[in-house]
Amino acid sequence: MFCTSCGHEVKPGSAFCTACGAPVQQPDAASDTVAAAHEEPEAAPQESAAPEVPVPDETPAPTDAPGAPEEPQGKTSRRGLVIALVAAAVVIVVAAAAFLLRPQGTATVSGIDGATQASIVTRIRPQGEDEVFLTSYRVRLYALSAANDKLAEELAREAKESEPVREVRVTGDGGFTFADMDDVPDGGYLVVIVDNDTEIEQELIVEYAEDNDYAVDEIVVTPPAEGDDAAKDEPAEDVDPRAASYALYLAKCQELINTYGEGTAIDIWGGSGRAATGLVLAQTIDFNGDGLEELLVVYTTSNLADSFQVTEDTYRVEVWAFDPEGGEDGEGSIALVHEQRTSYTNGGMTFLTQYVRDNKVYLFFDGYDTIDYAAEGLPESTVRYIEGLWGMQEDQTFAKVLETWNQYDYEVPGGAFDRYFLNGGEAAADAYEAEAAQYMNASTYNFLEFSQYSDGGVNSLGSSGQSEARYSVDQTLQITRDTLALLEAGAGAADNDAPAASDA
Repeated sequence: MFCTSCGHEVKPGSAFCTACGAPVQQPDAASDTVAAAHEEPEAAPQESAAPEVPVPDETPAPTDAPGAPEEPQGKTSRRGLVIALVAAAVVIVVAAAAFLLRPQGTATVSGIDGATQASIVTRIRPQGEDEVFLTSYRVRLYALSAANDKLAEELAREAKESEPVREVRVTGDGGFTFADMDDVPDGGYLVVIVDNDTEIEQELIVEYAEDNDYAVDEIVVTPPAEGDDAAKDEPAEDVDPRAASYALYLAKCQELINTYGEGTAIDIWGGSGRAATGLVLAQTIDFNGDGLEELLVVYTTSNLADSFQVTEDTYRVEVWAFDPEGGEDGEGSIALVHEQRTSYTNGGMTFLTQYVRDNKVYLFFDGYDTIDYAAEGLPESTVRYIEGLWGMQEDQTFAKVLETWNQYDYEVPGGAFDRYFLNGGEAAADAYEAEAAQYMNASTYNFLEFSQYSDGGVNSLGSSGQSEARYSVDQTLQITRDTLALLEAGAGAADNDAPAASDA
């Protein structure tokens, strides 16, 4: 059979051409059968009929009596000899051609544009970017589908969606062979080589047969050169996930502004207080330390200028996270990953406090807990005050890393007690205090304040004695304006045509 792309003769059953690497269109067995059925059978040689000669009964025919004409024996022998000699010559020529055309030696492969022929003894040796042979790497073998109407890259992508059929670890610069893997069936394979030092992957496609007449002795695998087709599926270097996230964060902020208004400060309590309305706080913070910031927003859900009534739900706190591979087009999306309420005092001050540990930011929470009295077997005179810290996990979810309960029955004097929790599990008081000391107060942002706090400054929160920066209402609103300017500049041109703000 022959390659329909370049015309080179290929071995029956091969998935790829050994000359050009193109997929081989396998002949349709049913068509061959039909064609064979329609071939005219070769006419059998006919013998001449012997003329009738009267012969007397019991009288032997004369030896020279005319009989059936016979083909001379010598002619038949010579024709058979000629056919045998021609057939032998063809066999010799084909065998010699196969031997001479066998692609012995070393093949250098970079990427997955075509297939390279391999046998059980073909040695595969990968190189790094410095053209030095790798000495520590993993090899994964994926079976290719039998579809010959697909490009090599399509076959490779489909193969990687399945589990590898073989996986080995290699040390030393001597490479590996299919003999190093356990009984690999003949067929087409995607070979993925992963450098243990850099985790960089290299890929090649091989047409493998244990006894492959077309196999090379050695395959040297080199990293794809910049601009090679093999690297075209890699993310473009100029794609900046931060710019993409900033465009989406800016769209979310604009959505909140359109709904609740721009951040604005108003006087309350006859001028003795100050309150922020609208989008009162926007910050970009890398909560989990993965290198990509999340968006923290705080906004009001009611128009405080018309009727100033503050409840625990007046200010909403939300955190939005960016997924670089999300969205219908795979260009990124954001989703709501955390929400909580703000803190407030009996005097009416409302604020949000942040703590820091190991360069990660944690959100302080406090307030009165809702108790299921029947389920917990507690009298309805029981009160539980809780406070602690929310922290973001690697999977972008938030969990309580610290929590304390101050619980008491106001009808039972002296019945108060405390409980302590670390990462969701109850802990002893001394263990809790030792862990809590690792978290440092960083900053507090006021949303509602008495006028004497309008200059901000440094304030001590709680009984820890750790100092923090406290931002007044006006300072908090300025931080929001600075964040919006940062998002607009970081998003670049994308802010003029921002995609949908969220998946939520």
